[in-house]
Amino acid sequence: MIVRGAVPKREERIRDFLRACFGRVAPDDYLEIRYSHSVEFGNGIRSEFFAPARGEGRALTEFLVAQTLAVPHHLHFTPHPRTARDRAAPLASSGRLFWADIDNIPDEHVSGTTAKLLRWGASRVYRSGAGLHAYWTARDPVPLSTLSFLFRAAPHVLGGDPAMSPSHLLRVPCSANCKRIPIFWTSPLSVRPVLVDLEALAAHWRKLVPAEKLKEAAPQESVPVAYALDQKDGETARAILL
Repeated sequence: MIVRGAVPKREERIRDFLRACFGRVAPDDYLEIRYSHSVEFGNGIRSEFFAPARGEGRALTEFLVAQTLAVPHHLHFTPHPRTARDRAAPLASSGRLFWADIDNIPDEHVSGTTAKLLRWGASRVYRSGAGLHAYWTARDPVPLSTLSFLFRAAPHVLGGDPAMSPSHLLRVPCSANCKRIPIFWTSPLSVRPVLVDLEALAAHWRKLVPAEKLKEAAPQESVPVAYALDQKDGETARAILL
């Protein structure tokens, strides 16, 4: 059921997310929106591509808002852009967004885990229905190699999905999680106008994660929230990043 009174708030939240995370993308950066009007993910998947720097930002916002007002369905996007309107196109050589997908967080631990992610410099944290999605928005673009390192190191520092990479998709904030019964609408837990130094974050994590750890095969299942979240490393990182 869609509560019509919630429509303006949802539209503003989506607009705010896009403006903060993709307000300064390159002209040749294309964001993919992947969706299916079936609750069975994998059934009838379609893709639309938008280039915000080519005047398609408003169309992107209107498309996402319209999708969230339709019958609840799967709605995902590529946080890291591609270089053409094609799923097979190469990833952009740099980006301003890093993210973490941390599942299986008991309700009683959501508030504490959110606070710890914020200490690590996260700009935004959303309740995903299965856990938390956190985003770090960079002051300046960083090379794809830096983002790739952060994704490899994240399971060792933050816990969460070990399969995350720059090529992965995430559920659109404020859209429906159709894997949950009843359907869960993703929602913001913390939104801050914070821009971080992702190169500094990567340098800090290189001190925390031994190189041999990164060479190990990633576990197949989601990693519990890592012990490092409970240490003072996050406070140190916050002083470096912000």
